[in-house]
Amino acid sequence: MKTTDAEFIERWLECPAGELPWEELFGLTKETLSRLTATAQKALDRIPPKLHAEPGDLATERGRWERLSAELCFLSEGDGEELRTMLTRMVFSRRPVSPLRLVRFLHDSGDKTALGAVGRLVLDRPDCPDRSAIQALVDTLSRAPEGWEKSLEEFAANPSVEAWDKLMQFCPIEAHYQRIKNALRALKARGVDPNLLFVLGTKDGLLPDAIGWAEDGLVDPETILEQEKKMLSNEMRGTLLCLAAHAYFHRGDKFNTVRCLKEAAALSDMTGYSVKAIADRSGPELREMMAKVGLLPSRTEGGRDLS
Repeated sequence: MKTTDAEFIERWLECPAGELPWEELFGLTKETLSRLTATAQKALDRIPPKLHAEPGDLATERGRWERLSAELCFLSEGDGEELRTMLTRMVFSRRPVSPLRLVRFLHDSGDKTALGAVGRLVLDRPDCPDRSAIQALVDTLSRAPEGWEKSLEEFAANPSVEAWDKLMQFCPIEAHYQRIKNALRALKARGVDPNLLFVLGTKDGLLPDAIGWAEDGLVDPETILEQEKKMLSNEMRGTLLCLAAHAYFHRGDKFNTVRCLKEAAALSDMTGYSVKAIADRSGPELREMMAKVGLLPSRTEGGRDLS
């Protein structure tokens, strides 16, 4: 049964914020989109903006019309700047809504970098709504061949560096980075050892996921230090030494935590974050050890920094 313009607009204005029928817009003709655009503009001319209300605030009638107008502008003219700003604010606001529309917009607008970053960010939320639909959109970045899921299952059953090289052998260069990121995350979800995943994530650079797993204490310090030896620059070696410090810290090894941070500081100027992150979670004993080797300011009994 065909839906009239009036019926569509009524549902758009009255349905709950998380149930906007935005997906139906993709199936409308140019003539229908044009009529809806004119109707939305007349409504916006009629309804004055509310003080302190964000554009596209679905709690207000004008906000609903603003969101509809932005959706229509993107579909008819390809101009998605207003819609992207609106969706981003809504997803990361105090009253977050489902991120699916933002992820779909990034996919449809061809912004692969933002699609990967935002998509994985929201997928990391334990209570991520529309998880399967969002995961499917992020997976398109991999340009995975037919049978890819089966290949991942086979790898998970018998993981190794050699099997990984074979798995990635014919990956197109332009999809290489995204396929690696998606594959490593999928393999972690399948229970593959984070130590091996860290090695794979640091073979040809240093993926953010690998950094996160190390900082969370999921990777053994010995694994990190073995990879550190293979790094070609002092900056990269310093970064991995910081990650090893995080790993030792999670295991309660104060001496090696301080040792790795000290060695990292001698190689790189980028150790400040790790020093602060560990110090903020440390007790007096570890902070004193860090201060003694110059990682933290030494303090007198009165609390003043020593010169």
